[in-house]
Amino acid sequence: MNCAIGFRIKTGNAIVVAVAREGKGFEVVDRRIISLCDPALPTTRQPYHVIEEIADAVEAEREIARLCRIVRQIAKKEVSKLIASYKKQKYEFSKAALVVGSVIDPQKIGNPHVRAHASEGKLYRTVVEEALRSAGVRATIFPERDLLKTVAKQTGKTESALKSIATDAGRNLQGPWRADEKHAFLAASILINRNV
Repeated sequence: MNCAIGFRIKTGNAIVVAVAREGKGFEVVDRRIISLCDPALPTTRQPYHVIEEIADAVEAEREIARLCRIVRQIAKKEVSKLIASYKKQKYEFSKAALVVGSVIDPQKIGNPHVRAHASEGKLYRTVVEEALRSAGVRATIFPERDLLKTVAKQTGKTESALKSIATDAGRNLQGPWRADEKHAFLAASILINRNV
């Protein structure tokens, strides 16, 4: 079965939507949220923000590095568990789409607080991408603001039609089917359509 996983990367977690080809359409075969930080250690959610709390720059960088190592370990563990659970269900994935808020280089941002947010966005995107790669899954990055245009261009469908397709994909699922899930769905489905 032709399948792909869509991730909407957020601060501290990722919304996951697994998609399989069904005839000419697509089916959501799983949806869940995976944690990318340690709830028992709140600073792992926004590790770059410790720069605002620790006056000594060297000590702050050391703490950021420690927290990022923890985030990397959690991401690897969570993605490995995710892939293993899909294999048990006989789903094989070689492609994943990562929908991200931004791909801007944090070092180009002057405001330290905004730079911390951008650094965390890059961190979470990178650790999921690394974890997927180590599991043999190739990741493609999609900036959220360009997603509908990208998918419309590749499919020949209008953005309005894509929004309807994404909404319909979640109709039979329990619980809310929000924009984040819809974006993960669309990004995963476009990977199924192309030979990536």
